[in-house]
Amino acid sequence: MPQSTKNCWILIISFFTSYAHAQEKNTDINANLNNYKITKSYEDTVNFRTRNIYTVQHYSTIKKANSNQQTKVFRGKTFYLDTHTEYLPDGRKLYERYNYEKTQRIEKYHYDAGLKHLRLYEVNENNKVFYYNWLFYDAKENLIEEFDYSADQKNNFNIQTYIKYNIEYLKNRTKIAVTEYDSDSIASPLQTYIFTPSSITKDLPQYQSHFQKFELFNGNYKPVETRGFIFDDRYVDFKYDSKGFIISEIWHKPEGVLENQTTYAYAPDYKERIEQLYHMKGTEKSLKTTRRYNQYDDLIFQQSVDYTGSPSSIDHFEYIYDQMGNWVERKTYDQPCEKGIPGKKVLISHEMRAIEYYQEGQSPRKFALPALPKQITTAKRKIAERALTKVKETEEIE
Repeated sequence: MPQSTKNCWILIISFFTSYAHAQEKNTDINANLNNYKITKSYEDTVNFRTRNIYTVQHYSTIKKANSNQQTKVFRGKTFYLDTHTEYLPDGRKLYERYNYEKTQRIEKYHYDAGLKHLRLYEVNENNKVFYYNWLFYDAKENLIEEFDYSADQKNNFNIQTYIKYNIEYLKNRTKIAVTEYDSDSIASPLQTYIFTPSSITKDLPQYQSHFQKFELFNGNYKPVETRGFIFDDRYVDFKYDSKGFIISEIWHKPEGVLENQTTYAYAPDYKERIEQLYHMKGTEKSLKTTRRYNQYDDLIFQQSVDYTGSPSSIDHFEYIYDQMGNWVERKTYDQPCEKGIPGKKVLISHEMRAIEYYQEGQSPRKFALPALPKQITTAKRKIAERALTKVKETEEIE
């Protein structure tokens, strides 16, 4: 199977598992609302073994096209700065600076006084265009509104999105109905979340997965059931072992009719993990991928074998770690495998991470919170009114 095809299937098969990993070790309601800004603030927590990281500068030997990157020389080799990121002690992002093509992008995460909730996600692009995403919470500290807008150097105000979270606190569960309005005041289909002490269900009409159910495994939410994945009549079920590692992902279309499946097997110490894809409506084995991990649970080896038994090239990863167990240098190699015979390893990526940790008594950097624009209050009311008018006009036409 061609490498591109292999990667495509892995992307599709692993969609829900990757999502679960992005949310692991966080049972907070706000962090599980598919809110992009809150999710983004947490996204790097899976990249480090420890917290209490103050700042990280990520370098690589690959220079980005059309960008003016800072450089640093390590052991006689030139590295280019990809990102400069600052964190809160719990691992959430506070500040990030990077270049995207010819644009320098600076992202700031403004939290409340106790550093508990994200209040504003602010983006600066070349000091020319500014994006602001304000988040508002109720007395129980759950998200109830988000207002997104952009502004230019002349401070022109352009509405992007307005999102309302209507919360019902019921016995043993919390129900949240989400309505999103775009700049034209058109409301998207209603999204519904139900939180219980041990599960989350998400009804998301516009997402690839219309309905999802997550359950707690060892303190982490994992997807257990999906209905309407791309097609309305497709059902996907997930099973896990006692330690929360996925062991199967079974697709049915329609319900009760096997369409596809992926199974997973593990060594007793979980250092080797095998992913087995199937084809022919999930009845015959196809691509099998073996991955090996070191004592820090970082990937060190990856190779796939297609349904004919022909092996792909091998991916190798080498690391150097600091005293806290976080890697500060990573090398990625590709090893061709012709007719089952491994060739010479070729270095394809070399990365460095300069990590600084919080010292005793050190606090996160503080940013001045911009003033909340007066236009927001008026705009929120008008958006809702225009949306209601458009709904009535549509009903009259029908």
